[in-house]
Amino acid sequence: MPPLGQAAGTRVAVLVTSSAAQAGVKSDEPAAARRATASVVSVAEGGDQAGGQLVTLLLEIASAETVAAASGDVSLCSSDRRSRC
Repeated sequence: MPPLGQAAGTRVAVLVTSSAAQAGVKSDEPAAARRATASVVSVAEGGDQAGGQLVTLLLEIASAETVAAASGDVSLCSSDRRSRC
């Protein structure tokens, strides 16, 4: 089953958070999170990890550059009105 019921054409929020924030490392600076909106192009079973899935996304160029330049952990969240991302 695709993550969160995501299928081709679904709109999702792409959230990139710093790995340090995920690991609970304390810092004086707030964790920088990056957010972009994307469309799911396809979802396939990830062959190299058990239970993993490969999700292909389509983003606007500015959003794609922002996400690609960010380092950290990436999460997808359904961006429908019922979801809180």
